[in-house]
Amino acid sequence: MMAALHPVAPWGKKGRSGFSLTEVIIVIGAIGVLAAVCIPIIGGVATQSKAAVAEKNMRSLNAAVQSFNQANWELVLAPEEGTDDELAIFLSLQYRDSAVSRQAPGSPYLNPMFDFVRSSDPQDYRAIWNGRMFEMVNPNATGDGINLMRLGEMAGGGASFPNGYRPVGAPW
Repeated sequence: MMAALHPVAPWGKKGRSGFSLTEVIIVIGAIGVLAAVCIPIIGGVATQSKAAVAEKNMRSLNAAVQSFNQANWELVLAPEEGTDDELAIFLSLQYRDSAVSRQAPGSPYLNPMFDFVRSSDPQDYRAIWNGRMFEMVNPNATGDGINLMRLGEMAGGGASFPNGYRPVGAPW
């Protein structure tokens, strides 16, 4: 007599196949509890990481301002509501004069390929010019400024300077 390729349970006895309904319900409940605990934690980590990136980008902007101030003249521009103070300062930091006699050591102080991305969205971290340096505007606050989460984007081709461009406060 030949043995069967697949063993068969004896007549009247069921072989165990699959999970019972109780096991499935317990596993689904455990997954639900883990999700309820982990999702808020992951959401908090994402918020904290956005704040850390915004802080880092803010420090980069202000370090560029300090480098510019030390090598050239002090960037001072009285902040005015609804003007492009941030754009004027941003472009001044990206500028490198074509006249060798006026090229400042270390210029440009901010990568000229970076795009200026303005935002007034209350969900964004933004940088505004206070007259001497950039300040961060946190989400849920009003204000219009540089989107700190998008600082360093290079999709638009970077800065372009018209003939005869003068950085903010240039003595010539």
